[in-house]
Amino acid sequence: MTGNFAYRVSPQQARLWHVQEDGHPFRTICQVHLQGKVSGERLQRALVSLTSRHEILRTTFYCEPGLKTPLQRVHDHLDPVLREVELDAKTGHALDAELAVLGNSMCFVTLDQGPLFLATLAHAGEMNALLLLCLPALCMDNTGLDNLVEELAVAYRGQQHVDDAPLQYPDVAKWLAEIPQGDDSAEGRVFWADEAHTRTQFPALPFERRSIKPRPYSRAFVTRTVLEQGANDGADPFELLSCAWRILLSRITGLDELVVATAFDGREDEDLEKAIGLFTRFLPIVVQVTPHHSSRDLFRRMERPMEEAREWEDHFCWLMRGEEASQRGDLPPFPFAFEFLEGRGSFDGGGVSLTLTGREALLEPFKLLLSCEHVSSSIVLKLFYDVRLFSESAAGILLDQFISVLNLIRSRPDLPIRELDCIGPQERERLLKTWNNSDLEL
Repeated sequence: MTGNFAYRVSPQQARLWHVQEDGHPFRTICQVHLQGKVSGERLQRALVSLTSRHEILRTTFYCEPGLKTPLQRVHDHLDPVLREVELDAKTGHALDAELAVLGNSMCFVTLDQGPLFLATLAHAGEMNALLLLCLPALCMDNTGLDNLVEELAVAYRGQQHVDDAPLQYPDVAKWLAEIPQGDDSAEGRVFWADEAHTRTQFPALPFERRSIKPRPYSRAFVTRTVLEQGANDGADPFELLSCAWRILLSRITGLDELVVATAFDGREDEDLEKAIGLFTRFLPIVVQVTPHHSSRDLFRRMERPMEEAREWEDHFCWLMRGEEASQRGDLPPFPFAFEFLEGRGSFDGGGVSLTLTGREALLEPFKLLLSCEHVSSSIVLKLFYDVRLFSESAAGILLDQFISVLNLIRSRPDLPIRELDCIGPQERERLLKTWNNSDLEL
């Protein structure tokens, strides 16, 4: 492919294009710890090598006159921008400042020109550095970041990749766009067109601001770390965490049947396992949370919806939810979402080890997204929240409540859900004060 041609975007890219607001492209960003003596020049060569290898890293986006959905253009050469800085060990907020600079830079990127691949190498002494990578979410998801860092380690140590001809995202995008419209996709379309999957819910939480000034979507997060520990019935971390999140949301909203958008990384096909690009979809998963049943019962009821969603994930299309609204991008996504990520440890860069220590892909403007990453023997919890609707303290309280529910269903999986009392007297008083003070206009 060359820059003389334009290519169709994938359904994931089309959806993201319509929900992100003008001038504020959603981004994917990660932080990589480099241990060893790092050469900025060598790193730049490795990044250029990756950009030459993967077309999605040198892709820009534009709309033809009269069209609402963009096309993607692959350039022959569009080298990433690498900025080098020195971190002051005495300055506690130096790294946060660099993350902010990199993230804000994406706001000023021109999607139809580029380069869209931005990087900052922050040296923290002779043998340690942090690499910050940022791309439009149109180009990358969280699993793609994992694969990108693994390939970066290979490129940094100067070795040839095992696969000399990787799958190119613009080629895959065409295939992804054709699947939901194909003749053999009828059963998948029927599955996702079911009333349960097309239902929209707009429950307001007790601590949600009722009046906000119009401004672009922005999110922040609060984080906690818990030790990995299964439930008494052997539920795996994904089941346990998603079950606890669903129970908490049901208790807070009063809804027994709750739609929670759940992340599927779109790489079930073996050929796509190491693919780089945007494949993740958040799919509507509907499960009845019956108060007199236990969390063990909920585990069992969640199995079938998850299996069916995984079977039909490539057939999901937002157009099934109403073409006009989907194209405008004003059909709100389901307000609550969940994702589970598996950390993959360190990669050998030849004298330098590369470890992905943080990542964030903004793919939908959810009210609340609980992101859980399995790292070694711990689970890193991040609750992303719409800053227009929630305060940091309210989000922190909610995440602490999630941990309380999680601990209860770990230790007592047969306890009826209605008996899960996770709010003590002191915390209940603190919650009421927070809720009563959180509806002030921004």
